[in-house]
Amino acid sequence: NPVFVKESRNYFDGLNIIRNKTSHSDMKLSESEKANLMNTKLRNALSSDDSLQMTFEGYKLLIHDAIFFFDTLYANM
Repeated sequence: NPVFVKESRNYFDGLNIIRNKTSHSDMKLSESEKANLMNTKLRNALSSDDSLQMTFEGYKLLIHDAIFFFDTLYANM
């Protein structure tokens, strides 16, 4: 399914942005990074000042989503 593939790639690109930004003290996002997060279900990771905001609960949801993705992927093989 081409739509699933595109959405999955965008989502994992967003996860990559989150992973990279959380390893630095400055979590301000570029315009392209903000656009990527807005175009996925990761828009709630943006704070009101357009920097990254992550909580322990947020990480829990990301882990759940990643596991669900791979469960879905392998169930359809």
